[in-house]
Amino acid sequence: MPICPHCETPTAQLLAPCPSGDGFYSIEEAEYASFQGDRMLGVPISGRYIVTGVIGRGAIGRVYKGRQLGVDRDVVLKIFKVDSLVDEELGYQPGKTVIEAREDARERFIREARVLGQLTHPNCVTLYDFGVSEDETMLYIAMEFVAGMSMREAIQRGLKAPAIMEIMKQTLSALREAHALSIVHRDLKPENIILSFRKESNEPVVKVLDFGIAKLVGKDSSIDRAHTSAGMLFGTPAYMSPEQCRGASDEVGAHSDIYAFGCMCYELVTGHLPYNGRSPQQLIVMHQEAEIPRVHLRTGLDMPQGIEAFLQRCLAKEPKDRYRDAARALRIVEGLEDAWEPRLAHLYEGSDVVHSAEIEALRAATERAEPAPAADRPERHEQSVVETVMGQEAASLQGELPEQRVPPGAMHTMASRQPDSYVAPPRPQERSSPHASLLVALALLMALGGCAILFFVLYQRL
Repeated sequence: MPICPHCETPTAQLLAPCPSGDGFYSIEEAEYASFQGDRMLGVPISGRYIVTGVIGRGAIGRVYKGRQLGVDRDVVLKIFKVDSLVDEELGYQPGKTVIEAREDARERFIREARVLGQLTHPNCVTLYDFGVSEDETMLYIAMEFVAGMSMREAIQRGLKAPAIMEIMKQTLSALREAHALSIVHRDLKPENIILSFRKESNEPVVKVLDFGIAKLVGKDSSIDRAHTSAGMLFGTPAYMSPEQCRGASDEVGAHSDIYAFGCMCYELVTGHLPYNGRSPQQLIVMHQEAEIPRVHLRTGLDMPQGIEAFLQRCLAKEPKDRYRDAARALRIVEGLEDAWEPRLAHLYEGSDVVHSAEIEALRAATERAEPAPAADRPERHEQSVVETVMGQEAASLQGELPEQRVPPGAMHTMASRQPDSYVAPPRPQERSSPHASLLVALALLMALGGCAILFFVLYQRL
C-alpha cells in the first residue's frame, strides 16, 4: 500500500500528495520500510521528479531512484549538497566568500552538466535533466535508469571469452564517444559498468555510468576518499591511473580512462586485480611504482591471442606508452578478435591508420612471454594471421595471402574447402617394403630350382 514516508499516512494512489498537506508524496511501503529514516524519500524535486527509493550513498552525494512526472518513467537522481561543493571550491580559492563560492559551484555544475548532456551513445547512460532545488541547497541530475547486473557481479561469476570481448568492445565504444567530445570519465570501475538487455531485441548491452561526474562536482580524482577505510580496496583506488594517484589533475586525460579500462579487463580475464595491496594507500603506491603485472588467464578461458600484451600496454605507467584514446584501443581489440586481420587503411585517415604491425607485435609479445602453467593456460590452435613487417601499413598488404595453418587432426576437413584452382602437392615416391624384397628373392630361387629339376629330368630321359 502506498504510504507517505514523512507522516506514514496511507494513500489510495501511488505518488499522490500526502492528504495531510505536508508536501511529501506517497511511495511504496516496502521502499519506505527498507530505507526508513532517509529524509529525501517522497520529496518532490523541481516539481518534476519524486524520490521513490535509495540506490546508493557516496562521500559527496546520494543516488536515488525517482519517478519523472509527465512522462511517467523511472530515473536515477544524483543529488549533491551545494555546501559540499562549496567546501571543494573554497579549498582551491580560499579568498572567496561562501556566497561567491556557492555561485561558482552552481555555475561549474551547470556548465559540466551541459557537456555531459551531449553524450547520446547507446552504451552511455543518458543524462535527461539537471538543475537546482527550489531552496537552492541541492544540485541534481536526472539520468536514465538501467536495470541489470554490474560488472562487479560479472567478475565474481566468471564470464566466458565471447561475453568478455563484447563487454570490452561496447565499453570502449562508449569511451570513444566521450573522448571525441573531450569528456574523460575519471572514475571508471566495475561498479560503473552495467550489463543489461535491450527490451526490443533482448540483445545484451553495456551501459557506462557516471561520465564526468568527478569533474562535474569539482573533483579531478577520488584520491581524497582513498584513506577512508580498507573497504575501499575494491573501489576507486584499485583502478586509478598513476597520474591520478600522484595528484596530477592537469595530466588526467583519455589515457587515464584507458588505464582504468585495462585494470577492469585484467580483472575480468584473470579473476583478480592487477595490484593486490593490503590497503588503499599501498594500492596508490603500486600503481605508480610496481612493475606491470603479467597476464595469466583464468583456467579454461581462451581469449584471442595478443590480449595479454594489449592489456599490459593499457597498464603502462607513462600516459604516452598507452593507447592515446578509446578509439585507438577499440580498433586494436577488433583487430585481435577478427583473426588478426587488420582493418583496411582506407577506412581511416592520417595518423588513425591501424598498423597491421601493431597487431602482429601484440601477438609476438605474447609468444615471447614466458608461458603460464598448463593448468592456467589451455592449448591454443593458431588462427590464420596476416604476416607483416614492423611499420608496414595494412594498405600495403592488400593482395597478400595469409599463411594457412591447420590444427593437427583437421586435415580431413580441408578437401571440402579448397578453391577450384587448388592443386594438390605431388605425393612422395612410395618406398618398397623389406618384406616384399624377401618374397621376390624367394620366388626367384624357387623358379631357378624348378628349372634345375626340369633340366635334370630331361637329361635322364635322353
